[in-house]
Amino acid sequence: MKRYFASRAAALAVVCSPFTIDLQAQDAAPAPAPAAAEEKAPAAEAKVAADPSVVATVDGRKILHSDVERRVVGQYGQQLAQIPEDQQAIMRARAEEQAVSDLIDRAVLANAATKEEKFKASEAAIDQRMTDMKSQLPAGADLKQALEQLGLTEASLREEIRVELAINSLIEAKMAEVTEPDAVEVKKFYEENPKFFTKGATATARHILVSTQGADGEDALAAKKTQAEALRAKLIGEKAEAFEKVATEHSDCPSKAEGGMLGEFEKGKMVPEFETAAFGQKVGEVGPLVKTDFGYHIIKVEERSDGEVAPFEEVAETLPGYLAGQRKQEAVESYVKELRDAAKIVAKAG
Repeated sequence: MKRYFASRAAALAVVCSPFTIDLQAQDAAPAPAPAAAEEKAPAAEAKVAADPSVVATVDGRKILHSDVERRVVGQYGQQLAQIPEDQQAIMRARAEEQAVSDLIDRAVLANAATKEEKFKASEAAIDQRMTDMKSQLPAGADLKQALEQLGLTEASLREEIRVELAINSLIEAKMAEVTEPDAVEVKKFYEENPKFFTKGATATARHILVSTQGADGEDALAAKKTQAEALRAKLIGEKAEAFEKVATEHSDCPSKAEGGMLGEFEKGKMVPEFETAAFGQKVGEVGPLVKTDFGYHIIKVEERSDGEVAPFEEVAETLPGYLAGQRKQEAVESYVKELRDAAKIVAKAG
């Protein structure tokens, strides 16, 4: 049943774990230790503008560039490493934007949690978390060196853990306030939301990408479009060349090694423009050009299957837990929004 509810569960996990440290990360550049303590001095705007290490302040609590970098490497490093070089800039910018937003959420939660004694973490709990993290290190690895790569010291790590545990206690308290759904609510949700219980429609497709990364100005973009149109022309008509051959020779996507084959994917997994084409154009035909942030795509859908709604009996056991998780997530998101709305957030432009 996990396939129906995995996205909600993952989103809730992100909310409940606003801070993670990967002691095995090796790609983070050394950086100053984060200053997590609340700053009482006035003129936060001036400090953000003047200090290049400060990305934002949240009621005086500073978010540093090193915090953002560490989060980007820890959460998105593997994905970014697998993206073609000419597409990395746009994806890294998105990752940094998301990292800043996540860190602002963490900051408002940290400010709320550390104000109340009942959420304060014990030294024993911090010691246990430190022990757990040390046990996760590869054999022969040194904690001090691992922390230095992340711009941390043992003291700053303990402080980060102290804040993390306080935030977790706060979030658990908020989720405990949520009521569990009853049988009537469960059945009603199933009947009113068939889309949530549809085994995903899938498509199998090949594509050719003409990347527009680095193509600045209208003339450069027009040239890329002309190039894509010329490639598409090779694929249609009486003398059409094999899609696999053209993709292998001309595509800017790593899938060129497989003749442009992307394999089978579910609806909701691709960027909207690509998905609309993949689930809209005729199977076996070469579709019109599709423009995304990555460039121009030529798509050929090889197979497609429609989704089907799972019977209630198949989801009845797991649905109550999903609905409870959904309510808890919504409660936490609403609470974080209230905190953000009430906070003084000063972010550096650009």
